[in-house]
Amino acid sequence: MKKYFIFFSILSSIVFLSCKKGPGEGGRTSIIGKVWAEEWDDISYTQHYDSLDRWAMDEEVYIIYGDDASYGDRIRTGPDGVFEFKYLREGDYTIYVYSEAVENSSASAGGKVAVSKRVSIPKKGTYDAGIFTIKK
Repeated sequence: MKKYFIFFSILSSIVFLSCKKGPGEGGRTSIIGKVWAEEWDDISYTQHYDSLDRWAMDEEVYIIYGDDASYGDRIRTGPDGVFEFKYLREGDYTIYVYSEAVENSSASAGGKVAVSKRVSIPKKGTYDAGIFTIKK
């Protein structure tokens, strides 16, 4: 009986140590950032109303873990345009938010384009992804 216990203990240790976790939830790192909204006319996007520019509140921000095909999580910005993805593991991530398309851009369905940044984060701490500027 003792031999089986030792064998399974060693086997489970080998399996546990050989599993390397990639990007995703379960770590001690955070990614923070802000979203800034520029106000443009909604027909041709040639007139910029800079007096109406502001921090974008309640805007959806998405995160892609590593090289995944689609987003792994999404959150909304706070009243001051700030977002934070918490409890991430070390690795590469893509953060993006949608902006209204301007003329001559490669817009997706619905007239929107993704404003994105690729970031690599360490094992612990907080990574500042900076400001994402979108057009409204």
